[in-house]
Amino acid sequence: MVRNMINKGSLSVLIFLLIVLNTHAQGWRENEMEIRVWLQNKTEIEALRAMNLNGDVYTARDTYEAVGIMFVTPEELEKIVAANLHYETIVGNLNEHYKGFWNQRAYYTYEQIIQKMGTLCSTYPTLCMKKIYGTSLGSRELCAIKISDNVTADENEAEIILDGGMHGDEVGGAQNIITLAEDMCSKYATDANIKKLIDSREIWLYCMINPDGRVKMVRYNNNNIDCNRNWGYLTTMTSQGFSEPETRGIRDCLLDHQFSVQVSYHSGIEYILYPWGLYSAPTPDKSHHAQLTKIYSDSSLYTKLEVYQSYTTYYTTGETLDYSYGALGTAALTMEISTGKQPTDMAAYYNKNYKPMLLMIEYAGYGLEGTITDAVTGKPVGAMLYVNNLYPCYSDPVVGDYHKFVIAGTYSIKVVANGYISKTVSNITVENKKSTITNIALEPANTSNSIWGYKTLLIEDGTGITYNMLGPNDGVAYTPKSNNEIVIDMQYAVKNRTGNDFKLHSTTTGSYTFYAGAGVDGPWKSLGTGTTTKEFDLTAGSLESARYIRTVGTGTTNLGFDAVEAFIEPASFIAINNCTPRISATIGINNTHSPIAFFVKSGEPYTLKVFDIHGKLCWQTGRSQMHKNQSWAATGAGMFIARLETGKDVVVKRFNVVK
Repeated sequence: MVRNMINKGSLSVLIFLLIVLNTHAQGWRENEMEIRVWLQNKTEIEALRAMNLNGDVYTARDTYEAVGIMFVTPEELEKIVAANLHYETIVGNLNEHYKGFWNQRAYYTYEQIIQKMGTLCSTYPTLCMKKIYGTSLGSRELCAIKISDNVTADENEAEIILDGGMHGDEVGGAQNIITLAEDMCSKYATDANIKKLIDSREIWLYCMINPDGRVKMVRYNNNNIDCNRNWGYLTTMTSQGFSEPETRGIRDCLLDHQFSVQVSYHSGIEYILYPWGLYSAPTPDKSHHAQLTKIYSDSSLYTKLEVYQSYTTYYTTGETLDYSYGALGTAALTMEISTGKQPTDMAAYYNKNYKPMLLMIEYAGYGLEGTITDAVTGKPVGAMLYVNNLYPCYSDPVVGDYHKFVIAGTYSIKVVANGYISKTVSNITVENKKSTITNIALEPANTSNSIWGYKTLLIEDGTGITYNMLGPNDGVAYTPKSNNEIVIDMQYAVKNRTGNDFKLHSTTTGSYTFYAGAGVDGPWKSLGTGTTTKEFDLTAGSLESARYIRTVGTGTTNLGFDAVEAFIEPASFIAINNCTPRISATIGINNTHSPIAFFVKSGEPYTLKVFDIHGKLCWQTGRSQMHKNQSWAATGAGMFIARLETGKDVVVKRFNVVK
């Protein structure tokens, strides 16, 4: 009877929904198996690499050169057999193997971890808070908890993130991290070391990157995507970078902060790894990363925890650690905690990692640190910091603090910020297990009406150094491969103005389409195409403003991407223009010819200062009266900044003096 009520259209929809639900319920692919591939030489390694299979390859500990833990369907297995590669089956049918897994109750379920997060936040509200970064394809929370003494405040403290659960069937990482959270909060009042760490760090714990995978006990998310091949830095395989909500969630967490150190927890072998995963060549930061991994290994309770560059003998793309390091300058590590993906004695593995986890939190605050501020207003500035020849890191635009882990040595810091004159500080000495504080004030570049690319958000494979696309054009470019995509954050929203709004600077010719959007993931509107240096207008995309730009190669030649420039109203983005006079103190200026008249209203004694555009103090006066008019005999024309300071307020106004 019910069957007769379903028309053909409804039946088609129902069948489609059943197929979708069945696909999501299945987890692993049909008849998918887990195998171990023994690789004897580089020829065999390259043969396996060319198959683009799911899995990981590690340096072997015996007579073989490498060993691969691969996840294959029967059809994919035929390729391995045809290549005469030696393999053994670990699990013959993964769907059957993991049926009823969570009935064993040996590990924390997704629901239990979420509950534990909530309990920590309600029990320790001054130490612990939770932030949600969206939902998975299965409508589960993508979230992290922060642990710090003033947990709701963004402070001048080093930030570290520990994450786990990238691969859902690797259950140990997530459980280790939530157990650490419970230990730190419960021991804060009694353990002096833990109290010191919580009081001086901002600790972010992202327990389950891929909660759907954990629930279904599969490596992948609900789209059968390996999330650790889905990051948007030098991607070349499986899927477009950040195509999945799970990787976008943790990416947004990383972009919200300036993490000095990141440790991602996996299982399947016992290794600790550092970048690159894509390249065999060492990173410029190799000595610093290697020091961190050695500290982790030496302090652990493993008999022998080996340290490798992630590449080892087999490259991978779209990994977490390459993005965090290459795009954000974070010291990013991958910790493989156990040879079994579901170790039976979780307490033992937690104990092996407990001291190293605390040391990573401690070491996140060692090296170089300080604040980047406006020389005139004293307000924080979001800037790129180039330390020697290392990959750049960023200062916090809200607080102004920066933290870069480096080993003992001598360093220089070059600070580049939109709207400011770049500044370099040299001969900074760092000692072992210490931090050197270097506060840097930048002078406003008030005559500038351009801002430049600030951060790479997605970048596909190419040649050159990726950060060459950032900052002003200098003739040094990054060259993406044909048809590849790049997304760049301009730092500030660019408003549509009369004339063109953006300019792509190139060093070589290559066809591309130029897009703009208000959000990091779009939606994108095309502003046109180009083959070399060219300007673009937001009007072409019917956009009032845009903060992010995207280019996609469209030809067979490769564009030398030097820089992207945005044209804005002069100084419209500088912090001092965002200062709003408060009730207790105001300053008025009504004369553009010398002498300049200031009309001051203050509820308490004040100091009035005038600076030129380079931050040089030109004049100052102080009064104890609540209301007092002042005048300044300017010696020349130009742009100046008046700064009124009281015990409670700082009011800043910009003004021009004409002849």
